[in-house]
Amino acid sequence: MRVIINLKKQLLRNNKGVALVIIVLILTISATLALALNFHFNSIAVASQVGAYRQQALYLAEGGINRVIQRIRSGENPPNPTIEDITFFVSQPGSYSGRFSVNRAVQGTDTILTSTGIVPFATPLPDRRAERVIRVVVNANYKIISWEEVTKPR
Repeated sequence: MRVIINLKKQLLRNNKGVALVIIVLILTISATLALALNFHFNSIAVASQVGAYRQQALYLAEGGINRVIQRIRSGENPPNPTIEDITFFVSQPGSYSGRFSVNRAVQGTDTILTSTGIVPFATPLPDRRAERVIRVVVNANYKIISWEEVTKPR
């Protein structure tokens, strides 16, 4: 019995390694939490950037429709399909580039304009891009009758 009590006293006095174990556990938990938070915030940033690219693609599609309508109203006969590469705000923060393609199809007295706006993602992967498609029906005077987005989900 006395041996057990002496052994317990020795164990209680000799706690030098416990502090090191506790510090290693705390550092491990902190590093794991830091990595998880870093991954979470990077995911949010990527999702936000993808949303911005998708919005830019929609603007390009709308701009393509407006450009073709304006050309036709001014007496030009733009090619079908009309394809243009656009760069906005060159050498400024917030600049982006993209492409729109507008196809025209006559249906009775109306004309259907289908425009695709494409913005490539700022990644080295060639197939990463935002694409939005809109369909606009205009009358003989090129006044807009209907507008709808027909983008297929990826």
